[in-house]
Order: sequence, then structure tokens, then C-alpha cells
Amino acid sequence: SALSAYAKANRPVDGEDIVVWHTFGLTHFPRVEDWPVMPVDYAGFGFRPDGFFDRNPTLDVPEDPNGKEFSENFQTSNSDIKTTINSQ
Repeated sequence: SALSAYAKANRPVDGEDIVVWHTFGLTHFPRVEDWPVMPVDYAGFGFRPDGFFDRNPTLDVPEDPNGKEFSENFQTSNSDIKTTINSQ
């Protein structure tokens, strides 16, 4: 609720340092393999942007000079696939 209360204040963040205090807890579920010495256990987190782009920048593919759709360039029939597999 602290984040929602901050967002309701609608304060500008341009030129400000944004700080996030991320807290989490770890729970270890013991296993038979953990005795007498527990193996290494990893934990971590990562950041992923959400809403950073208006659209996917990797889909910036030039148009086909013949005006075909992308999927039309890769259509094939089952007989073509069978011929390719049998010829190998």
C-alpha cells in the first residue's frame, strides 16, 4: 500500500533518483540429500522493463518488395517437407 499511496500523490519524478527497497524471504525445504552437508542454494532477482517501448523493436523488418506478407514467404506444402526429409 505504500507504493499506491505514493502514486496517488502524483509527484514529478523527472531529475529525481528513484530508489526501490526490494525485500524478500527465502524458505529452505530440507531434503535427504542435504544431510550431512547442504549443497549450494542460489537466490536472486532481476528487473524487467514493462511498457518501455510502444511496440516490439525487434519486429522492425523491412517490407517484402513483392508486397507479400511475412507468412506468405514461408508457406510450403506437406509434400515439400516429406521430399526434403526423404532426400536426406
